[in-house]
Amino acid sequence: GAKEEEKVAVYRNAYYVLRHGVSEANEQGIIVSDPNNGVPRFGLSEAGWVATKDALQADKLPPALHPEKTVVFTSDFLRAVHTAEVFCEARQFATAVREPRLRERYFGTLELTATINYEKVWKHDAES
Repeated sequence: GAKEEEKVAVYRNAYYVLRHGVSEANEQGIIVSDPNNGVPRFGLSEAGWVATKDALQADKLPPALHPEKTVVFTSDFLRAVHTAEVFCEARQFATAVREPRLRERYFGTLELTATINYEKVWKHDAES
C-alpha cells in the first residue's frame, strides 16, 4: 500500500532569556540562593530598578513580541519577579508566571556569605 506522508508540525516560537537586574544582594556582595531568603527579600536595588527600566524600554525590545501571543515565566525569587514586572509593563504583557523550577542553583552553606565564595564553587565544578 501507499505510505502516507508524515505531517510534521511547524512551530515558529521564539524564546528569550533575561538575567535579573542588579539586586540588593548584588550590591551587598552576598550570595542569595535559598528560597527562604530570595523569594521574600533581596529584590532589585534602587539602581537595579533604574537600570532595568532603562534596559527594557519598549523601543529597545524585539518588535515581534505580541502581548496576545507572549507568555512570560520567571523564577519566584524577588529579584527575578521585579525584573519580569518591568519587562511585562514595558510591553503590556500579562503578569509573569512565577515558576520555582527557574530558580538558580542552591549554594548551601555559602548562603548569605560574600560573593567571593563563588570562586570555590567554580573551582570545584571545574575539577568535577
